[in-house]
Amino acid sequence: HGIATIPAIAEDWQGSPLADEFPCVIKPRDGAGSFLVRRADTLSDWRRIRDEYAAHGQPSAIRQAYIPGRALSIAGWHKEGLVTWFPVAAQHLSTDGRFEYRGGQIPFDLPPAILQAVQDLAVRTAHVVPGLNGYFGCDVVCPDIAPVQPLLVEINPRFTTSYVGYRRWWAGNPWCGWLSGCIPELCCRSMGGHIEFTAAGDVEFFNT
Repeated sequence: HGIATIPAIAEDWQGSPLADEFPCVIKPRDGAGSFLVRRADTLSDWRRIRDEYAAHGQPSAIRQAYIPGRALSIAGWHKEGLVTWFPVAAQHLSTDGRFEYRGGQIPFDLPPAILQAVQDLAVRTAHVVPGLNGYFGCDVVCPDIAPVQPLLVEINPRFTTSYVGYRRWWAGNPWCGWLSGCIPELCCRSMGGHIEFTAAGDVEFFNT
C-alpha cells in the first residue's frame, strides 16, 4: 500500500543475526507497550534477549533494524470515513535499549517539511487500514539520516497514553462532541502553549 515501515522478519531464535545486522530491535509479535522490546547491539545481547524471552514464555518475536531517530506519534478520530487529526506528539523513550515509554509532549514543534511528511504518512495509513473507528494512534520514527522520510512503527486502534495530553491541551471536552455527533474540531480548541505528560498520566501545562 505504499506505507513506509521498518522491515521486519520473524525471530525464531534458530539462527543468530549476521554481524552487519546489528544493532537490531527485537519485540513480541503480539506485545503491548514496551514489554520485552529490546535493542541488541552484539551477539551477546541477542543471546541474553533470547534467554529473557524464553524465561517469559514468549516464543514468538520479530526482529527489525534499529533506526536512530526522533520518536513521534499522531492520533486521530475516525468516523464514517473521515478523520480528525490531532497535533503531532513527541514520545519520550528510555535510552537503555528497552524503549520504555515515559510520556511525551503535545504539540511538538517540527520543521514544516518533516511535519507534513508525518501527517501525510498518517493519512495514507488511515486510508488503507480497514475497520478503523473512533480514536487511534500511529507511532512514527523520523530517521536521523532522513527525517523527511518518516517510518510507521505501528498503529494502535485504541486510546493511547497521549490522550491524557490531548485532553488537557484542548479547551473543551471532545467527548461531548463525539458522543453527540458534533464536528470534533469544534470541541478541540487549543489552549495554546504545550503539554508534557508522563506514562503514569501526570500532566503539566506550559503557556509557551
